[in-house]
This record gives sequence, structure tokens and C-alpha cells, in this order.
Amino acid sequence: MLRLINPYGKPKRGQSAIASKVGEAYLSSRILALQYPPGSGKTLAVLMGVLEAGVPKVIYLARTRTQFQAPLREVRRFEELGIPVPTATLVNKKDLCIFTKNYSLDYREFLRYCQIKVKSGICPFARKVVETIRFPGIVDTEALKSIGLAKGVCPFTLAWRALDHARIIVASYSYLFDEKLFDIFLKRSGIELGDSLLVVDEAHNLPRQIVDFSRKILSETAIRLARKELSSMKQASPDILSTARVLDSLLRILRKYSQRGDEVEVAVEELGGGESFSTTVMKLARAYETLSGAPSSLWRVAEFLHAVEKADRDSLVYASSKTGERQLVLVNINASKVARRVFSKVRAAVLMSATLPPNDYLVAALGLEENRLERFEYTAPWGARVRAVVVSGISSRYAERSQETYRTYGELIDRIYFSERAARALVVFPSYTFLTNVYPFVKAAPKIRERPETSLDDLIGKVAGLGKFLLMVVAWGKFSEGVELKVLGRNLVDTVIIAGLPLPDPSIENKKIMERMRDRLRDEYRAWSYTFYFPAVARVVQAIGRGLRSESDYPQVFVLDERLQGEGEEYLKRLGITIHRVDIKDILQVYGSR
Repeated sequence: MLRLINPYGKPKRGQSAIASKVGEAYLSSRILALQYPPGSGKTLAVLMGVLEAGVPKVIYLARTRTQFQAPLREVRRFEELGIPVPTATLVNKKDLCIFTKNYSLDYREFLRYCQIKVKSGICPFARKVVETIRFPGIVDTEALKSIGLAKGVCPFTLAWRALDHARIIVASYSYLFDEKLFDIFLKRSGIELGDSLLVVDEAHNLPRQIVDFSRKILSETAIRLARKELSSMKQASPDILSTARVLDSLLRILRKYSQRGDEVEVAVEELGGGESFSTTVMKLARAYETLSGAPSSLWRVAEFLHAVEKADRDSLVYASSKTGERQLVLVNINASKVARRVFSKVRAAVLMSATLPPNDYLVAALGLEENRLERFEYTAPWGARVRAVVVSGISSRYAERSQETYRTYGELIDRIYFSERAARALVVFPSYTFLTNVYPFVKAAPKIRERPETSLDDLIGKVAGLGKFLLMVVAWGKFSEGVELKVLGRNLVDTVIIAGLPLPDPSIENKKIMERMRDRLRDEYRAWSYTFYFPAVARVVQAIGRGLRSESDYPQVFVLDERLQGEGEEYLKRLGITIHRVDIKDILQVYGSR
């Protein structure tokens, strides 16, 4: 029966087993932890299981919009063969806006801008939808914008209407795992989670993403601009005077803590604790915006103070100057509190990844009920097609980063690229900063780099048709996991270079998360490993997966960081990958001169 609904005919190895497990999880109301090899066709397998089990509503969550491509590609394949699976995407309001193209606004500023334009009656697309809308079978971003322009209606409003028609909803993590958006989603969608299957793609990212959603930042610049806005209000009312004192106090706190280090924890009580300053500041923000017609910095202050007022024992507040500007940051480091709320409401869930953490981590980090959690690992010998070289004598450790380090990385990348065996290379860096520093020392061409605004189509368009290229991306960015770099069914990547082990930043946030993990697991080393080392190794495996999209792919892999040796190498070996160690002094001889 499974084969009958496979739009590609005969399924790949393991797809039928995965599909059966997904269907069983829904029927038995379980949470399925699904680990699969890269390129195994897991998205199709999940959809096959969904159709077999007769699931009425599937909420398919991905970390980035780039990762929407997989479910949409498979749904379109079903549709082409006469198997309709009504599907709708739900992205953020800014990405759907057809009124303004002001890309300089960050997302929170855009939301405030939108509110002002709607309230003032300036936005022509702000009317409610009263007529019946005929949606196509697949309602993606372009379809929403096209219908919005034709009907004179905001595409974001249409997106919520499209959910009624959809059997599969493809959205970003935030719609269920941002506390505020979760309430909005339930209210506006009308979806009954108790009948729904939740799918979380690349689920190893989820705990860290939940923490990111909670983050509120108030910069020194925003506070100073808010102070100027107050000064422009002529009357010296008690509200203005009290708000001025609050702003001055925030500036003093920033100055004081910036002298103590790049990141320093701040007691919530020092920022006012539970005192309700935010209501007064928000009232002044609305008054200023009514006069100016633009988003105010007072609103940013009010939003931050509101978060401080609601802070609990899981909240961390700190002063930071790591970005070059002094900032106050508030973040909730307990992802399990938010995740537990979601998983307790859905009928069933599938957490899937090629690098899924152990069950004890999932229980500790996401607050899952252990008796509901079932694990299924499909262990195809995909790694046997990978030959990995791990280079000793070089590392991207923070303490060792220098111009000489960046020059050495550039030299190694060039030597590998210019060897006869390397052609279409994906180079994965630990961060944008590290990429930027190494980039000038890479002499090979053509070299294409990922930027924060780069789309997948842009990236593929630049390398399609090239016989050789260096595609330089970031491990924690959009293109090192969950995407296929293909043209006309052909994988573009035959070489993967890991230019530094992508350990998470040893920030105050990550240290606090590690402490919480240690308290739950009662194991210092496992807490460190789950917080720092395992995520880095997982990113290495995900990057290798970009070179393994079919059974005919045999990528070469080079890991330019000795810290993979030991546990990291053992993890790769368990996947069937052959490991060769090469010293940095030898690799220049092995791969010759330019």
C-alpha cells in the first residue's frame, strides 16, 4: 500500500519503514524521535506515513524558509501525479508584505510600522476578507502575494484563511515555539492540536531556537533615541519625567557593567524588577508615534521593560558589548518550559534529524514525557561512500584566532581546491566573522560566499553551470543543513571542507544552559558535550550530508580542525565514514602547490 502512494514508484531503502513508524506514532499518540541518514528521502517517507494513517492536519515546522523546499517539492510531486494534498505555507508578515519594500527595518520595527500604517488607514491592503477565496492546491508565498494584489488584501491575512483549506501547513518553528506566537496561532488558525501531527524538521536545532525566540535586546542607541523623543514632547508631565529617570538609570547600568567585561549578568531587580514602568513608556510611545507617523524607540524600551516585568527564575539578564555596542539582553534559558506546552497539546509528533541527540537530552531539553517518546534509527551504510581527512595541527579555537590562523586556513582551502580531486567544493565556516576573516586569504576562484540576505535560489544560480567553484557558507546559517544544492536533479557538491569546528560561542547564555543541563542530568561532562561539542559534530555531519543527496554521490570531506579527533571521529565512524588523519605539515605536500 505504501508503494501505491509513492510518487517516485519504488521507495528508497528505509522509506517504507519510516512511513510505517510515522503512521504508528500518530495512531498511538506518541512522540517519534526519528534519526535517518542524509539524503534518505525522509520528507517523502513522513508524508507517505501521514497519508497512510489518514492524519487530518499536519503542522510541518522548519528552522528557515530555505528548508520549506523539501515538503513543498514532495507535495508538488504528489499533485503532478493526481494525488492532491492541500498545503499552505505560513511565513512572517514582513516577507509577505506588498505595501512596503523598506528592508532597512528589522522585523520588530516592521511590525510596529505595519500597526501604525494600518491604524492610520494608509495601507491599502488592510481591509478584512469578506468574499470567498479560491485557493490553489499549494498556497506558497508567491501565490499569497499574487492573490493579495488581485484582491487588494494583505497576503498575511490570506495566509491565515488558507490554513482552513490545508491538510499540511508548512511554517517556521516560531509559530508554535515562540510563546506569544503560539497563542496567536491557536486563536487565528482555529486548528485543534489534539487531532494534529506535529513534524519538526532538523529537530536537533529546536532547544536553541526556543531560547533565541525569547531574546529581547535593548541597545544604548535605542535608549538615547528614546531620550530625544521625550525631549521633543514639550510638556513636562509626570509620565515624561518618570520615564526620563528610567532611561537615565538604564544608561548608567550599561556604563557600569560595560567596564566589567564583554558580558556581565545583571540582577532583574536592578532594572526595576516587577515594577510596571512599561505601561507608562508604551503610552508615551503611542503619543509620539501618533505625531510622527513612524515607529519610536520609546516603544522598544517599553517592550524590553515589559519582558523584564514578566521575568522569572528561568530568565537571564545581562549587559553585553560584544557586538561593539552596549546592550541589555533578556533571554529565557529554559526551553523545556515552552516545548512542554506544545508537545502536551498535539496528538503526536515526529522529531527528525540525521543528527538527533540522545533521548536523555530530548527529555531534559524539551521536557518530553519519557513514556511517550519512541526512538527509531534507520542506519543505512551511507557513510561508506565518504572518505574524510581530519587535519591535525590546526584549530579554530577562539584563543588561537589570529591573522596567521586565517591565512593558514586560506592556504589549506586553496591547496585542497587546486588538487585534481577537488572540483565543486562547499566550504563550511564556524561563523560569519570567521568566514569574513579567512575570505581575503583564499585566492581560488570562483568563490561565492553566503551573506545573511542570500537566498537558496541566489546561491544555486551563481554556481549552476560552473565546472569548479568554492561555495563558502556558515555552519549556523541557512545552507549547511536541510537543503539540496541541486540543478536538474544533479548534486552540485562533490567536496566538503569544514573550515573550523563550529562549536557554539562560549557565551554567558550557553554557560547558563550548560549549568541547567548539568543540574538535570547530574553529569558535568555530558552537560558540556550536549551544549557545545555534540552540536558542533552534528553540524559537521549535516554539512557532509549536502554532498550525499543520492546513492551515486561519493563526496570527499576535509575537516580542518584537530578537535574532531577522539569522540567526533568515533561518531563519524559509527556512520560508516572512513577517517584518515593528516598533519598540517604533510597536507601541503599531499596536495601540492598552487
